[in-house]
Amino acid sequence: MALVMHKRSKYWQIVIYNPSTRKHKWISSGTEDKFEAIKMEADFMSIAAGRKSKERIETFIEEISEIEIKREGLKIDSAWDFFMTEWGAERSPGTTRQKGSHFKRCLKWIKDNCPSIEYMSEINREIIGQYIKTELKKEKSANYNKIKNNISNVWDHLVSEVATDIKYNPWTNVISKAGDGQEKSHRAFTDAEIKKIKEYLPGSKYSDWVVPYEIAAYTGLRQNDCLLLKWKDIHLDKGVFMVDTKKKGKRVNVPIHPKVRTCLSTLETGKASDYLFPQLAQGYMDELKSVTGAWGSIISECNISIDDDLVSFKSIRHHFNTALQKKKISQEIRKRLTGQSSNEINDIYSHDFDGIRDAIMQLD
Repeated sequence: MALVMHKRSKYWQIVIYNPSTRKHKWISSGTEDKFEAIKMEADFMSIAAGRKSKERIETFIEEISEIEIKREGLKIDSAWDFFMTEWGAERSPGTTRQKGSHFKRCLKWIKDNCPSIEYMSEINREIIGQYIKTELKKEKSANYNKIKNNISNVWDHLVSEVATDIKYNPWTNVISKAGDGQEKSHRAFTDAEIKKIKEYLPGSKYSDWVVPYEIAAYTGLRQNDCLLLKWKDIHLDKGVFMVDTKKKGKRVNVPIHPKVRTCLSTLETGKASDYLFPQLAQGYMDELKSVTGAWGSIISECNISIDDDLVSFKSIRHHFNTALQKKKISQEIRKRLTGQSSNEINDIYSHDFDGIRDAIMQLD
């Protein structure tokens, strides 16, 4: 038994090792006060010490670990609250409003239309498909895609982070676009488009995006991770960004490129704010259109064509991964830098087909 402060929690965690399963069980103390957490740990230890046999101790461990809801599963009524409080994670107001509204609306529809379903693990793709049909009737493509992504992100978190009986995300492989059912995918900015953006931003009304852009271009960080960067995430002495990504809480360590280091030196380093970009960060959390919609205007001002593929700030991340691919950087390293968990996901961000084309040209 041990008391630890998990990097993704503001609460002290009590960790109990179960020798029969060789697994650790985490129990949130629900307090930031270490002294209170120590008292709770001491209570657990004193109770455990009074149980003589190994079997009784293991039974006790199971009893006090029921907070993990592993035995009976996660109930629909508890899913959102569990998502919001798991590890005591602090989430932005935008997450609370947007994802909460969409996720809870989906679950309410399931409860109203599938009353026999009680647990999240019982929700399958067929049920989600029925819910989607109702959304497609009333939502435009852009709104529907946003709803789908918000709900799917919450589900992904419950699947990957919560030790329950939820085995997969039923929102995967469902219709991705309202109307024709054809999915639009992001593309990478071309080198010529990157040049246009770098020439346009300084001196424009979007000049406060110069440094966030440079950071994204040389780290591959998502827009929210760039805008919500804090000074504590930057370790100039070690020459590395250490960022807990907002999407899944996964830590990525990205070396600081010399050009980024130069950009960082232009920022105010006073302690008036923990954020590198206080105004952009606040605007993003408040969902101000001047921030969330800025890149649509920047892309338009740079005369970047929008064809059958999506183009947005995310295209910088696609360009970052593709540029590394062109430099023959291994996919394993690219996954580490972007925080992506599988080759399949990284492949979506890899747009250099010259190697494949060269291979085909070798045929007689």
